[in-house]
Amino acid sequence: MRVFISSVVSEFEEYRAAAKRAVETLDGVPVMCEDFGAMPYSSERACITEIESSDVFVLLLGSRFGYEQAPGISVTQQEFRHACGLALPILVFVQGVAMEPDQELFRAEVEAYHAGFSREQFLTPEELKDKIIQTL
Repeated sequence: MRVFISSVVSEFEEYRAAAKRAVETLDGVPVMCEDFGAMPYSSERACITEIESSDVFVLLLGSRFGYEQAPGISVTQQEFRHACGLALPILVFVQGVAMEPDQELFRAEVEAYHAGFSREQFLTPEELKDKIIQTL
């Protein structure tokens, strides 16, 4: 099972590492942008290609909105929307912290009552790892 892990990277490394360990514990293959290496196309195309070849999309939301690839749209948000368009199974994990205003808006999109997703909340990397293992 290939599991694409989507979140901001900077200042969230411990949580991404915990998500990676969770997937590996279940003998899955974690798909993470920091592991892509050199590719003959853009980072955006690399992410989209890897999402399309994954079986599950895991979204991790922390306090930061992250890099905006277009005004008001973060890379993580773009990845999430693409996964939604593919009808991939999407699992959402939300850190129990205060969020930047744009991240709050993104969270509201993700959790929308009619079209959104149920989610798990976490505080620590270890708690995140355990919740991902239980959910997968």
